Amino acid sequence: MQKNCRLGERIMAEQMEQINVEEIMQDIRTQIAERGYTQNELKFADVAAKTGEISDEIDDYFELDHFGLTVERMNSTRKVQCWRLIGGNRLAVFFKKIIRKLIKFYVEPIIDEQNQFNFYTTSAMTQLYAKMQDEQAVKIMELQQQVETLELKCKRLEEKCGE
Repeated sequence: MQKNCRLGERIMAEQMEQINVEEIMQDIRTQIAERGYTQNELKFADVAAKTGEISDEIDDYFELDHFGLTVERMNSTRKVQCWRLIGGNRLAVFFKKIIRKLIKFYVEPIIDEQNQFNFYTTSAMTQLYAKMQDEQAVKIMELQQQVETLELKCKRLEEKCGE
């Protein structure tokens, strides 16, 4: 058994030696230069995506309202109950209660950790949703101002042409 492990370690070490990290890094640097990325902070909108990539598909089916409903559902169901009501005949209920008391030390810490994870996840998703709503409201206001400006320009052009 130890021979197999040592053989596997030796093969893996040989394969690791064949990896040229500098060559990989040079390829990455070349791709960065070709795409025109700078050291400034990138935003998702700055990265050009080819047609048919995932970003195009996301635009097709992402709906902020549906996202909001999902976040609301997450918030309402984030607390996991450690125990459910016990049903059955009296003997079955008795044995179920005994089993419950025997495994309580094991189950409750897991449930507490899950509830803590759920709390942080739903909080983050709620913040993300609020941020997206704010950005959408700002974008709508900008577009409304742009429409008003364009309508004013059109009106001026019509007045000039009518003279």
